[in-house]
Amino acid sequence: MISDDLSTQRDAAAQRVEDLRDQRAAAALDGLEFDDSLLVAAERELDRIADAEGLRARRSREATAQALQAQRAATRLKMAKSVKRYLAAIDSAEKASREMAIALKQVREHAEELNQQATVLGIGSPAALHGNTLEERLSRRMSVAMRPLTGHTNRYGPLNWPPPPDPAAHWFGSWIDAERAILKRSLPDEV
Repeated sequence: MISDDLSTQRDAAAQRVEDLRDQRAAAALDGLEFDDSLLVAAERELDRIADAEGLRARRSREATAQALQAQRAATRLKMAKSVKRYLAAIDSAEKASREMAIALKQVREHAEELNQQATVLGIGSPAALHGNTLEERLSRRMSVAMRPLTGHTNRYGPLNWPPPPDPAAHWFGSWIDAERAILKRSLPDEV
């Protein structure tokens, strides 16, 4: 039976083969008979141990390869799920971006309507609803909304936006409540 320590067996068998070869050489020099079957048996034992070591190494490589293959298969399954989630998030981001663009266009259009209506009523066009003022205010609100994505930076890839002014606390509230308050100040009798 092969012991767990094949290298010790191999070293002992190699030493036995070397010793028997020395004995055979000495017998030849001294004109004595030598039983070659002893050397053949020792060489076979050395070959058997080498074969066992080779088989053990192959089995180890195969087990490692199987484990790696199983790990890759599991990772591929995870990756397939991640791809689905990624594409769903891309789809959601695209839809949200398009909806935001539509909503901001509508905000601008309705602000223009309010400005025109205020002018017709003789109230005067509220500065808070003019293009640049409105866009500045909403862009700062969007920058606050983007903070969970970017941390405290005002950049996402090549997209930059202004930081909310200090103190920023009021920029973190509800957009509709803030705009309602602005309308109450700008159009007190109409809101």
